[in-house]
Amino acid sequence: MDCKEDNKSTADNSNASVADKNLNDSFKSVQLLLQTMQDKFQAMSDEIVHRMDEMGHRINDLEQNISDLMQQADMIENSNEISDSQQQQQQSNKSQTIDDGQKPTDQQQQQQIEEHNI
Repeated sequence: MDCKEDNKSTADNSNASVADKNLNDSFKSVQLLLQTMQDKFQAMSDEIVHRMDEMGHRINDLEQNISDLMQQADMIENSNEISDSQQQQQQSNKSQTIDDGQKPTDQQQQQQIEEHNI
């Protein structure tokens, strides 16, 4: 009977050893899977952060371009206002010259021609 008990004990130890090995292999597989998932998650997170940074830079560039365009529009508007006031002043000067009965000079006539062509 001792032989049967020894065989049974050896078989139990062998089964326990196989079960421990299978458990250990399963544990390592789960660890590897979790590490792979964590690496992929980190890579995706880094990519998202990188893209958000790029979008932030693009938004800043757009804001700067809009600001520049608004400044240019203000300059053009101011230039048009100055040009309009200069034309009004010239018209006023012309009407005074005509009202005074004075004959316009050649330079004044040339200015009138140029203004008419504009």
